[in-house]
Amino acid sequence: MTTWSLEMTNPAELQPAARPSGPLEFRRAVRPSPELGRFLYTAAGGNWFWTMRLGWTYEQWLARLSHPRVETWVLYEEGTPAGYFELDGITEPEVEIAYLGVLPAFIGRRLGGWVLTTAIQRAFAMGAARVWVHTCNLDSPNALKASRSIYRTRHRGPGRARGFTGRTCRRRPSASGNREGNRMPDFSQSTKGLDPPTVVDHVLLPVADLEEGARRLHQRFGLQSVSGGRHPNVGTANMIVPLGSQYLELIAIVDPQEAEGSRLGRRLADALKDGRTFVAWALRTQSLEGLGGKLRAAGWNLPPVIEGSRNRPDGRVLSWRTQDVETGGEPSAIPFVIEWRIPDGLHPGEAEAGHRGGTTALRRVVVGARDPGRVRRQLEVLLGDSDLYEVREAAVDGVAELVLADDNGELVIG
Repeated sequence: MTTWSLEMTNPAELQPAARPSGPLEFRRAVRPSPELGRFLYTAAGGNWFWTMRLGWTYEQWLARLSHPRVETWVLYEEGTPAGYFELDGITEPEVEIAYLGVLPAFIGRRLGGWVLTTAIQRAFAMGAARVWVHTCNLDSPNALKASRSIYRTRHRGPGRARGFTGRTCRRRPSASGNREGNRMPDFSQSTKGLDPPTVVDHVLLPVADLEEGARRLHQRFGLQSVSGGRHPNVGTANMIVPLGSQYLELIAIVDPQEAEGSRLGRRLADALKDGRTFVAWALRTQSLEGLGGKLRAAGWNLPPVIEGSRNRPDGRVLSWRTQDVETGGEPSAIPFVIEWRIPDGLHPGEAEAGHRGGTTALRRVVVGARDPGRVRRQLEVLLGDSDLYEVREAAVDGVAELVLADDNGELVIG
């Protein structure tokens, strides 16, 4: 998936699209209506893989639409909804065009450019110093074309344009991860001689709401999240922060009853209740059977392997197998292990994302432990003497912080 992040900081640079013919008018939906919000979201986005809000409850919709800095504007033709846009001005002085679309019956009438023009004009009227939007190649083929067609393109160096500046977020090799010629899942970071090869795969961050969690992560750290999917029979769904050879997983409960019946769901609920920054972390291996045999020979008591999968927004299925190493209900410093069963190129870390600091990679996972000596010994069995983790004494077991590296230096989440 290719994502373009587009921004404008000066309303004078807008090259507005012409108003289409016909009895068209915009009206703001001043009174928050979850029913209207869900209708517009599914009607405009149903053909373009808009999935992240499908599991929202009435209360989630109401909370979102009731925020004083969130505006929904609907385009009508003779009383019938033809399109809409949603503006998110929560992070002042920025305004994001969170959603924008035209309903299927009105596609082909050149409404999209005018809807976008109106959205930008309203965003600046809200006091925005920066108006931004993102689109990707899963959206309507006209989305990027319409975006670029209404902005001035005075070049400022190779590939740079003034006005709405499009950044094609193509995959680049991470600072310490996947490079040209390596297959993913990649094991080039595995400690030499470790059998089977094992490396850090991802870290799970609990959020009450996926979109809000992604927005806050971007606001604080400049990290862009991309759509993930729902975990069948687990009661959870996720968004992904790609980091090359690794990724961060924002994970939320979308079905409390299902989540109560799964270990991950219960751990996630506990983490949210306790206000923890991290739920767990995961390693990946080439062979769960090989790793399981090594651990059992060392005296570890392992539960059965669990099969897992989820559907991507483009309809492709990601499948994996996981091995829990510790099965208690308390927070744990020890990661679980995953074996991916996916084609090349579909590891979540490989998804394309435009992070504010450029190429961003995981440098190390800092683990807190009440018994740091025991945890170090266990992690050496799993990961060998790797630079991707560090153990510190702490009052509570679990991931304490993450250290990332981007083009500007280190980022610490914790």
